[in-house]
Amino acid sequence: MRSLKIIIFISLLLSIANAQDTNTSSDENYIDTWHKLTTEQFKNVSEYIDDKLFDIADFVDTEDNVTTDKVITKEDKKEKIIRKKRHADKFFLSDKYISETDDPFLRITPEGKINSKSSNSDKAKLKIRVHIPLSKSKKRFKLFIGNLSNDNVNDVLSDDKTKSTPEIGVNYFSPDYYGIRSKYSLGVHGIYPFARARYATDFIFDNWDTEYVQTFEYFSDDKFEEKTQAYFDTVFANLSLFRVYAERGTKEKSPGMSYNAGVVMFWQPSDKDGLTITQAIAGSTKYRYTKTGDVNTALREYSGINDYITTITYRQSFYRKWLFYELEPGVNFSIVDDYKPNYSLRLKIDIFYGKL
Repeated sequence: MRSLKIIIFISLLLSIANAQDTNTSSDENYIDTWHKLTTEQFKNVSEYIDDKLFDIADFVDTEDNVTTDKVITKEDKKEKIIRKKRHADKFFLSDKYISETDDPFLRITPEGKINSKSSNSDKAKLKIRVHIPLSKSKKRFKLFIGNLSNDNVNDVLSDDKTKSTPEIGVNYFSPDYYGIRSKYSLGVHGIYPFARARYATDFIFDNWDTEYVQTFEYFSDDKFEEKTQAYFDTVFANLSLFRVYAERGTKEKSPGMSYNAGVVMFWQPSDKDGLTITQAIAGSTKYRYTKTGDVNTALREYSGINDYITTITYRQSFYRKWLFYELEPGVNFSIVDDYKPNYSLRLKIDIFYGKL
């Protein structure tokens, strides 16, 4: 039944997308007016929060606090690669872009996913993520709301450690020192305060841009997490990017070290649509799992690669430039399913308020 609902939802979406050229001017005016009013309300709320935070903190208005955008003065290898990789990450709103951007935005993302192996893995979610600009504090500070979905909207102040609770807090973007970009976050995860630090730097080797990221996170309920990420990007065609990435991390409450790696090709034939092809692996030095359909619920432990993933993601803006849909067929081979193929289909809608 859940799969049928998702299929009906996909059909309705595609019908709307195909009908976009036949919309009347009155429809367009209504949608444009609605988006303008909603954007204005978001701006007013942001300014109100900014005013209150400014009054409390009483920041001094000095030039040291001013953040200026980088002005590109010439075309060279480094600028070309960095511009194109930022363009690709921004168009696809990748996790990398969301983690490092200091631009204000509001993102509302309904999505659904169906799997061939287990209906228990089928998911339909509504995710919300917010970065609120604080103009009076010279854009160094951003309020954020993360990990908010229809599943945990009632758990904002929950003390249940078994649930995935939303995050609410403030990001601080520190000035660059010795080529290292820093972002510090303070907030609450449920009722538990947390602190996070993210450091990133990059180097150019011939036609490759190499970026390294280190993140540390501490929760007041005695949890510590850290991860290291590396990205190797190169430009090989117009509006296209080829990326090799690797990641490792540890969690205080999880045994061993997890890791994943993969290759991604970003291809954007026009300013309205794009395609990514991803081949990835995931593993752990101590992966604990139970097999699908296994009557024995005892946890097993495995050291090595436990999942192989292949996905193709098509993304297109439709009807309005701030409205996107994504269609992602994929297949993965997991130890949970004895490495038998699990076919999946994911549909996602992005409603994005921010600079595009």
